[in-house]
Amino acid sequence: MHVQVNPLPVFSLGNDTSIATGQTVVLTPGTGYVSYLWNNGSTGQSLPVSDSGTYSVTVTNQSGCSNSDNIMVTVVNQGPVVNILPVPGICSGSSVQLNVSVTGGTTPYSYLWSNGATSSSVVVNPVSSGNFSITVTDAISNPQSGIFMCLYILCLRFH
Repeated sequence: MHVQVNPLPVFSLGNDTSIATGQTVVLTPGTGYVSYLWNNGSTGQSLPVSDSGTYSVTVTNQSGCSNSDNIMVTVVNQGPVVNILPVPGICSGSSVQLNVSVTGGTTPYSYLWSNGATSSSVVVNPVSSGNFSITVTDAISNPQSGIFMCLYILCLRFH
């Protein structure tokens, strides 16, 4: 008597993941299987997902062997909120530090100021009134922006 042991399909849907509201992630176990059965009843090779939940798939190979995997997808409803802190008027030759605080979203945050700086605060020396903008992006690519208005004041000193 000859017994043949066929291998199980080996695949992974990946690590649990988070997406922003309105985004879609496409789950795929790979190609080359004869059938796919997702926990929502779908039988396609891939499954586009835009809602939070645990998704699983069972795949069957050419030998009739099946295996399953699952992944949790979390939809994060709010991106970061950029809080613009007050900026005083400044005089010629002076500098001012512009600060931003961020709440919400998913840390860590990345910062990009209109002058190219990449921290949560920046020191500027404007020579006229104007705006400085910042874009804050959270860990799942939710960008939010804010604008600082700097008022340049002509300061005169009398002796």
